[in-house]
Amino acid sequence: MQQIHKMLDCHLNISMTYFVLDEREDGGSYQIITEVVRRSDSVGGTFRFRDGRDVPLKSIIDIQLEA
Repeated sequence: MQQIHKMLDCHLNISMTYFVLDEREDGGSYQIITEVVRRSDSVGGTFRFRDGRDVPLKSIIDIQLEA
């Protein structure tokens, strides 16, 4: 988490894999977003990306720095 906070100042792209629950059925799907993190909300437990998407911290499976 601290490394992500450091990356926020550098405006670097990260690739994040996270799980999205299916609202109609059991299960869900894995989504991958490659974007610049705009901010993190430790109280709300989310990352907000430049494109406006919010990803809950508890849903994150993997984070990688894009070169």
